Amino acid sequence: CVIFIFVLYLYCLSSGEQSQIDEDLVRSYIILPCSLSSQESLVRTRFDWRKNDDREVFVYDAGLHYNNGLRGQDEHFRGRVSHFSDQLKFGNASIIIRNTTVADSGGYTCDFPFHQPDRETFNVTLVVGESFISENKPKTKCNKRSTRELL
Repeated sequence: CVIFIFVLYLYCLSSGEQSQIDEDLVRSYIILPCSLSSQESLVRTRFDWRKNDDREVFVYDAGLHYNNGLRGQDEHFRGRVSHFSDQLKFGNASIIIRNTTVADSGGYTCDFPFHQPDRETFNVTLVVGESFISENKPKTKCNKRSTRELL
């Protein structure tokens, strides 16, 4: 299963020049989806999120994770990544990355190393980019948009 997520930051243009960056854009977040098709509970299991450059993004191991004492998370993601603890019982291993930047772009893997009968792995590609509104379009409002495409 491969999922592409595109995040587009739009900046307002004023008199042909770039205006100040909206604080909401700097403090944005993205949810990287990952769920078992069986929807079985993940409360007593392990799942591991890694960036494809082998950086550790998030690990959940039967209640232990990076936000409650587990060590080993890459410094780039420390304090910015969490999971949805109330959704574990429904097989949802999605994570949220806060304060996303262009540096967060890349491939991510959600892995269930001990899932039986077969190990399950999901790949997600995150693209965080910048775009400018054309001078021919209305310049009255700066909007933040995100588009998700499932392939």
